[in-house]
Amino acid sequence: MRKPILTLCFSFCCIEDEVEFCFNGRVLPWEKVEITDERALTMATQLAGSMNIQAPLGMFAHWFRYKLGLDEVKRGENLLEVECCKKDGHAGLARSLNGVEILMRYRDMERAEGLGIDRIVPGGG
Repeated sequence: MRKPILTLCFSFCCIEDEVEFCFNGRVLPWEKVEITDERALTMATQLAGSMNIQAPLGMFAHWFRYKLGLDEVKRGENLLEVECCKKDGHAGLARSLNGVEILMRYRDMERAEGLGIDRIVPGGG
């Protein structure tokens, strides 16, 4: 198995905020995070009929990605803890965690049984 990747999607976080992530009891270090900043991420919308909207739907989004150790992800339930230790007082936006994903990457997948059989002729012939 390759190293699993934990991705956290936040909206409206501020660079001056201090946030701590713990995965299954281990603090994830800031030195090991890959951050993707998608400022002003827009969401395409199709309005129905006479609907009117004043501003495009959008948000400030940041993705935080960590490569985890092979032994860090447990079969079954895993625990992610997010603590906002300090918020920038000038940024009045409501921070929110919008998505969590663990990408499990296997080197060699076992093929399902039955995929190695000969083709069956349609019509039973």
